[in-house]
Amino acid sequence: MVAQSWLKPLPGVKPLRPDFGPVLNDVTSFRYPIEIKSCRQDNKIRRTNASGLFVAVISAPDHFEKRNLIRRTWLRQLEQKQSNRSVILTGHGFILGLTKDLKIQERIKAESDKFNDILQIDMIDHYFNLTLKDVGLLNWLNKDHCRVDFVLKVDDDIFVNVRNLISSMKPLHPPEKSLYGSETDDRPQREGKFKVSLENWPWMKYPIYVSGGGMIISGSAISSLLAAAQTTPYFPFEDTYLTGLCTGKAEIKVRCSPRYKV
Repeated sequence: MVAQSWLKPLPGVKPLRPDFGPVLNDVTSFRYPIEIKSCRQDNKIRRTNASGLFVAVISAPDHFEKRNLIRRTWLRQLEQKQSNRSVILTGHGFILGLTKDLKIQERIKAESDKFNDILQIDMIDHYFNLTLKDVGLLNWLNKDHCRVDFVLKVDDDIFVNVRNLISSMKPLHPPEKSLYGSETDDRPQREGKFKVSLENWPWMKYPIYVSGGGMIISGSAISSLLAAAQTTPYFPFEDTYLTGLCTGKAEIKVRCSPRYKV
């Protein structure tokens, strides 16, 4: 992929992991026009064996109703499950890119002022920019904004079964650099909307990866994932890129099971 795209190392960009190879993407240069507060440090986590969880909902600028529905349903239920004590929600955010529509941007700003849960990344919000959105999220998390045990990354059209989520997280070990989700074994499409040329992907199959609709990432894996993204050419399909290519380079364990479906 590097050879075909004629990519050259970026001068003057400090590598996060020198052993991962030359820097191809400036993953630490993202700006955030709208930010949320850093994750709170809950003393109950320190006193118990509970896991701290940050929820990152991947959304689009004009998906106001979807975000409101999530706030009223499973996100509220997850906040109310604090008495469970095995998982403690330390923060959440809706992850957006930029919009060219000034009226929508004004509504996003008002939404942020009201709920304080919008993280907007300085990149055009488009389907084929989802990889950039994911990397921008990883960079924000890695800047000491959210030192948590786990991150739930989920799309805004997914309904999370909170009870199953908490049950599935109980046996997980935060120190282990792992990513959990539903396994996908796919082949590149050579025609249509999701066409991938032989030049960009000359192989018959993708590596096994996790479905992008919902996944759990251990907090200990965030910095390694970001370092892998810094040295791996961007690929338009974020789930293949993040959970197939970057996890392989970073030697992050991918744990796949129907149990982790959201």
